[in-house]
This record gives sequence, structure tokens and C-alpha cells, in this order.
Amino acid sequence: MTCLKAIVKNSARIIIALGLVIFAFGLYVLWQTVTGDYKNLYINDSDWLKTFQQYGVIIIGLVIFLFGLAGVYGAAKERKKCLLFFFLIGSIIFAIMFFALAGFIKVYTKAVFDKDTTNEPEIFNQIQTGVNAAALLFCHEPCQCYTGEAFNDTQLENFKLTNVTKTDKKLPNDVTQCELYDSTNPTLVAASQFLSAAESLFSCSGWREPIPYYIFSDISRGTTDGKGCFEAAGDFFTSKGNLFLYVFIGFGLLFGFNVLAIILLLCGKDKKKKVGQYYRV
Repeated sequence: MTCLKAIVKNSARIIIALGLVIFAFGLYVLWQTVTGDYKNLYINDSDWLKTFQQYGVIIIGLVIFLFGLAGVYGAAKERKKCLLFFFLIGSIIFAIMFFALAGFIKVYTKAVFDKDTTNEPEIFNQIQTGVNAAALLFCHEPCQCYTGEAFNDTQLENFKLTNVTKTDKKLPNDVTQCELYDSTNPTLVAASQFLSAAESLFSCSGWREPIPYYIFSDISRGTTDGKGCFEAAGDFFTSKGNLFLYVFIGFGLLFGFNVLAIILLLCGKDKKKKVGQYYRV
């Protein structure tokens, strides 16, 4: 029983460390959100949903930390079954979550980013339609844009950007700031949600066909890496997919092992201490 308690306690400490890392990353995300222009990453304009997205990673890290803390104190010298049960519930939830993420990467990702366009998801067609509409709007007659000194005159001519300014910073620097941008159009919103993040992460623009300048994020950052976001995202998941797969499987096994260990600990019985008896002579 003592050995089992030590195993649960040490695994709980690992989970505490994991929670702290995620919590710290969440603080970094929050700082980036507060100090930067990340409004395009919001799912919609609902204030409560924006708040959830800003603090979601912090909350997940804090919850994992609390689960781990419950495991450490629950597996103390005198077992606290209530805390162990709380740790058990958390371990089950996160084991399922990490195995599900691993399964998604293994089964779904490669199929989604297949080069064959015959059976691609409908959302991809919506994204392509949104990109086409945004490209006709941004930095053209309907919407003048601010590029700063990101492009020279030759580049502006080659890119066919016909309505730009290099001086007025009040003008839009991404398509979602244009007056004619339709935030109620689900097709356009679907494209902007995904591509604003993809452009920032992968330095790409466009979808199937690459566009040399940013549309859904700050255009004044300059030219892209020359890839469409479909290709860039596919390359990322192809090269990094196995790494994430093994990481998620590892975390799943960690939480799954905890489930077994906690059940054994909850069902086990502590050995009663032997009490010496003293007799009068």
C-alpha cells in the first residue's frame, strides 16, 4: 500500500507540473491577447465567449493543477478518499481527452490535408470562397488599406494592390476592418477565423492558391513565405503530427495509469498498527 501511495503521489506531482506549464502558457496567451490585435481569433462577438477564449488555457492549466494537488494530498500517509476520488474523476476525463486528441491526429488529420480535392470537407470550400471574396475587397476599390513600408511600388503593381496607403495608419490593415466586410456572412467568417490564425502561425496566405500578402492578419508585416495556408497547415501536421501524437498518447497513458493506481488505492485497506499491550506483573 505504501508503494502504491508513492506511485500515485509522484504521478500527481508530474500532473501538477503539467498544469503549471499550461497555466504559464495561458498567461502568455492572455498577455498576447491583451497587448496585441487578436480580435480575428474570436469565434463571435459575444463578450462571454471572448472572455472564455482569453482565459480558457489558464482555466485548463489551473484545473489540471488542482487535480494533481488532490492526488498528492489524497495519497498522503492517512488516505483522504474524497480527494482521491476527485483525482480519479480528473484522471478519467483527461485520459479520454488526450487519447481522443491522439486519435484525431492519427486518423483524421492526414485524410483532411490530402492533396486530392475530390472529397475534401465542405468547410474547405467555404474557406476558399471566403478567401476569393476577401481578396477582391481588401486593398482594392471597395476598401483602401494601410501597408506601411512593407512593399515597394513594383511589388504593389505585381500584386495588383490598387488602393493602398503607406501613411494613414487609421485605415484597415486586414480585411475584417473594412466597412464592407460582412461579419454576418458565415462563409466569410469561417475563412477569417481559420486564416487569421494560420497566417500568424505559418506565414501563409490564400488557401489552395498562395497569395503573396496577408489578408486576414496585418498586411504591413510584409510578404508571406509563398505558400497557401492549406499547404502550410498540411506540411505542419505532416512534420509535427507524429510528435504531437506521441505526446498526447504519453499524457493519455499517464492519466490512464493514474486511474488504475487510484482505484487500487481506494479499494485497498491500510494495515492496522499493532498496539503493544502492557501487563502488570
